[in-house]
Amino acid sequence: MTTERDPFSGLLWLCVPVYGLHIMEELAFGWLDWAQSVGMMFPGWSTFYVTNAVVIVIGVTTATLGWRMPACALVFPALMVINALLFHLLPSLTGGHPNPGCISAMVFFLPLAALTFREAWRAGVRAWQTYAAAALIAGGLQLWPVLLLKLSPMLAAAPPQR
Repeated sequence: MTTERDPFSGLLWLCVPVYGLHIMEELAFGWLDWAQSVGMMFPGWSTFYVTNAVVIVIGVTTATLGWRMPACALVFPALMVINALLFHLLPSLTGGHPNPGCISAMVFFLPLAALTFREAWRAGVRAWQTYAAAALIAGGLQLWPVLLLKLSPMLAAAPPQR
């Protein structure tokens, strides 16, 4: 493997502000209103803000880990792919028009994630288990807020803030 000054590490860091641009698009075009209109479970803007703040923390953390833990470093690009395909491309195709966030997901997320995976491969991250672990962790991170929302009526001390 190479040093921290390589295309792989740079691309990991680039994923973080790109995700910020994506959040801006979702906010500007009313992702929450769209999500609620199609029956997606998302209770309010405060949940949207907190969830996306955590996503940015995850991005910074995974970029910081970089070569020390390649499977963890690749979680953020995998999260971007899952977000782009399951929360933007698929609903846009089935709904007949792009949803809020679809533009940045297609223009930024998918190409940047593909470049990041390619550079990781070129830099020596070759074990399929590394990529599978990144995808599984990213999938779990996508499911975590849904699980919390499902469990909150049973376990929360008070109704969730909206």
